[in-house]
Amino acid sequence: MQLGLIGLGAMGGSMAKRLGRDHRVVVYDLDAEAVRSAVAAAAVPAAWFGLLIAVPAVLVADGWEPWQVGTLLVPSALVAMVVPRLTGPMLSRIGPSRSLAVSASSASVALLVAAFGVGLDHVTVIAVAVVLVTFAFLLGQPALSAAVGQAVPAEVRGVALGVATLVFLTGGSVGSAVVGGVGDTVGMGVALLVLAALPLLGLLAL
Repeated sequence: MQLGLIGLGAMGGSMAKRLGRDHRVVVYDLDAEAVRSAVAAAAVPAAWFGLLIAVPAVLVADGWEPWQVGTLLVPSALVAMVVPRLTGPMLSRIGPSRSLAVSASSASVALLVAAFGVGLDHVTVIAVAVVLVTFAFLLGQPALSAAVGQAVPAEVRGVALGVATLVFLTGGSVGSAVVGGVGDTVGMGVALLVLAALPLLGLLAL
């Protein structure tokens, strides 16, 4: 029988030795760069999902109709059509880690801009924030894939990318929770400011 183990710490190493007596064991230890990249990148969907909840909530509370909210999001949809054409050249030029840093910085700026727009009740500023966070998200995901793909051996790349993507998208639930929970308590502007700290903390992981 062939068994696989991920992680060769105190417990994993002992298990691999014991199981290796009777079975063929394939092992893989976590790669520090891949873990750092996934953690740093997870703050980007936190910003994106946070804004996707915050912006409609703020605008509907101001009396906007759903179709008006959708119209405000059209510029970000146009940006979403262009950004994938830019990510490849950017990854080639500055590399995955720096691209992740650009993505995280853009996400943080987007949240700060959104908090400013919410505070001033300025729709154009809010629209700019959505465009910025869309750019951050669409750069962050391929940058994460490239960073993890370079960091791990080919035979475990698929698993590593799957785990990294799971961590990346888990950030979205964090953003939703912060906006939904903190926004009701202290206001949406403050919730966005709190969320803006996450991408900056993610930069520390790189």
